[in-house]
Amino acid sequence: MSSGVAASLRRVFLANQHHRLLIVSTCLIPQNHRTFSMQYKDTEKPAHPFDYVNKNYNFFRHYYLGGHYTLANIHDNTLFFHVESNFGVRRSDFVKRLANHIGFLPISKPDVDRMHFVDETGTINTRQFHNDYCLPRDYMPSPEEWHLNPNHHASVRLLRPLLQTMTYQLRMGLSHMFSTGQGIVMDRSYWSYYPILNILRDFGLISQDGYDFLLEYKVSIDYNFKMPRLIIFIDKDPQAIWEDLQKNGK
Repeated sequence: MSSGVAASLRRVFLANQHHRLLIVSTCLIPQNHRTFSMQYKDTEKPAHPFDYVNKNYNFFRHYYLGGHYTLANIHDNTLFFHVESNFGVRRSDFVKRLANHIGFLPISKPDVDRMHFVDETGTINTRQFHNDYCLPRDYMPSPEEWHLNPNHHASVRLLRPLLQTMTYQLRMGLSHMFSTGQGIVMDRSYWSYYPILNILRDFGLISQDGYDFLLEYKVSIDYNFKMPRLIIFIDKDPQAIWEDLQKNGK
């Protein structure tokens, strides 16, 4: 991590002391160990992430004619940060502010209802598409419906598509990061799934069979994904969260 990003993180930490920010590095680096850039010696380090939107990366044109290739974009700040928190602490706002402050791309939280298919009637979201054609026993509840009637079967029907959505979210973020060299800050991510699954099991909201099924499903795709370089957890007392929710009429 470059000194500029590290300094920015310290400033963000000081500016958010009304919540507790627990910053956890998943990669311990000795103080005397120097970071390095993954690029060839004869390649000049780009000043900015590759402008893939306007330049439309093309292998033949950029590699053979322009000398550009994806690996050349990767540098010290090609990093993946993950932000997690309790509810009601404005995590999504924090992700956007942090990403903008350090020049990273904010990645929105996984949301099944923001994934869309197009059928003969127009555009509908994944949940609607699934529920229109599935058997009643496979009905995919919304989080609101699940909270009204949490049970073992509903938990599995809710958590499996959530894992798929988290997978798509992480793939999208990593594709951007490795293509452009720009770091990403993710609002929750695929790596939030395991603690969510464990909490539901510990509180008896999912059976052991359901837990084993979902965990095996998750483990089968773990090896494909990069883990975050940095995990930031925004901690806030649950009682204070409840009081804030009531104060805001929620």
